[in-house]
Amino acid sequence: MKSRGEANAISFETIENPVYLNQLPPEFEGFRLLHLTDLHLGNNSALMPVLTQVLAGLEYDLCVLIGDYGIGYSSSPVLDVEMQHLKQLIDTEIFTVLGNHDSIFMAPLMENLVSGCC
Repeated sequence: MKSRGEANAISFETIENPVYLNQLPPEFEGFRLLHLTDLHLGNNSALMPVLTQVLAGLEYDLCVLIGDYGIGYSSSPVLDVEMQHLKQLIDTEIFTVLGNHDSIFMAPLMENLVSGCC
């Protein structure tokens, strides 16, 4: 039986937020951004299969990953494997930032997996 936290972690919510900008360059008309945050990979074996299913049904032009990738403040072999899997699921450029549950020691992992990291 899953704990409440494990169940919440695999309860993904997809929200479409249209943004209208008066001076948006024409090449960005209809541009779709996939924003993933607080994945906390590595402690819930059900997370990646559910995430795989959710991502398969989405259309987007660019992905941003916004912090809190793993558990604790360091990289781990499990996190490395799951980030590689995530990269295979996302079929566009990926940009990332580290979160408050991440460590600067994770930066090399992120730099190897994505298009841009800060």
